[in-house]
Amino acid sequence: MDAATDFFGRQWGRLALARWAASDLAVALFLMAVPSAAAALAISCFGNLSWSEAGLLFVLCFAATLAWIGTRLTRGLSNLDVLVEKLDRALAVKLGIEGPVRFADVEAIGMPLRIVATDVAARRLKIFSGTATPSVRVAEAVAASAALPIACSYRDIEGCRYIDGGIVSNLPAWTFDEERALDPDAITLAITIEAGANASTNAGLGPLGLLASILKSAMFGRQHLETRAAPRLFILPLKTEIQVVDFDIGRDRVAASVSSAEATARLLINERLFVLPQRIEDACAHIGELVDALLEPNPRPPHHRTRVLVALRDPGAIASWRIQHGWNLLPTDTDDQLLLPEASSVIGLAVTQKRPVLSPIPFDPAAGLSEPGDRYRKALVRSDLKWCLAIPISTAEAATETIGVLAVDSDLALEYFKFDVETVTELAETASEVMGSLIQSALKIR
Repeated sequence: MDAATDFFGRQWGRLALARWAASDLAVALFLMAVPSAAAALAISCFGNLSWSEAGLLFVLCFAATLAWIGTRLTRGLSNLDVLVEKLDRALAVKLGIEGPVRFADVEAIGMPLRIVATDVAARRLKIFSGTATPSVRVAEAVAASAALPIACSYRDIEGCRYIDGGIVSNLPAWTFDEERALDPDAITLAITIEAGANASTNAGLGPLGLLASILKSAMFGRQHLETRAAPRLFILPLKTEIQVVDFDIGRDRVAASVSSAEATARLLINERLFVLPQRIEDACAHIGELVDALLEPNPRPPHHRTRVLVALRDPGAIASWRIQHGWNLLPTDTDDQLLLPEASSVIGLAVTQKRPVLSPIPFDPAAGLSEPGDRYRKALVRSDLKWCLAIPISTAEAATETIGVLAVDSDLALEYFKFDVETVTELAETASEVMGSLIQSALKIR
């Protein structure tokens, strides 16, 4: 196979023509008017029709052309049979399996796979997986998920018709919700493709542009809803100038785009999953050392554990904070990813009052997770907790906005620490100075 257009064979000409027609309303009208005018002119000459009769005939021919094009578009301009055939062979070679690779084969080698398509008749999503559809060919599910309406015809799998799953769910990170629930330490990487320049204003947004913008909003705007409930989620946006149907752009340009996307992905993944968390942990350790330096010299207890935690809002959250980073955590700690309500926690109290809050055990009702819905999360809080200091973090650019909360706690009674108003104020200033830029970086790249 020499080019990506070979996936469509002779059908590529239809797609190329449709892409050209879709580029401009005038072009589309011209392409429909030419055959209509030619047919009307030929019939008029043969039938010796008047100009008014010829004009009416042109309108009828144009309407017939429009109806034919609409019928053709609903069936799809191409099919993906060649893609299925080639992908079947490639998967078989890659996995060392004879014959078509099915979902059961992929599941058997420890590679859980989920592919989403839209069931046209049932008007709902279909998840292909080793559990739900073990006998379905992976290549067929891929083709179903890639069957973009108009460009491609539907795929028939086990008697049902399927089209592109992005019509209903464009970023289906939710398909692994069960795995995330079973493994709280799991990290989810969700990759999005951002093609072309995104318009930031209404300037130049004509009728066709407005319609395209509405359709894109319907497909891509749901990404925020589909991912907001997923903790430890990293959305990796890969930008490209290649459009959806640019199969004829040339191998060199494709290779360059893929190479650029790979380099960007490696950089962002390394920064998000390794470099930045380590920098935040180092900053937490520095704060922890400052707190431990406040221990009274006499009597100095031999054993204690001070923790420093960072709470951030989940994407889309407005009334809760989640512990997302920390220092001096033990594997037995169950509150390292705890979601805390702003209305009934020490962290929330610091945010609403916009000041550091130092609270000993037992917490007062306003900060002690005392609401009925808090009973499960209250059981996850550190069992030997003696006190908690919550410090709202802001930056010089947005001094009134809390971007994160630093929480310090210990299993050692508060009386052993030399805390006073001046000391807590200095600690809060240091925390904002040390953590502010790091938290901003975490918020920008997640």
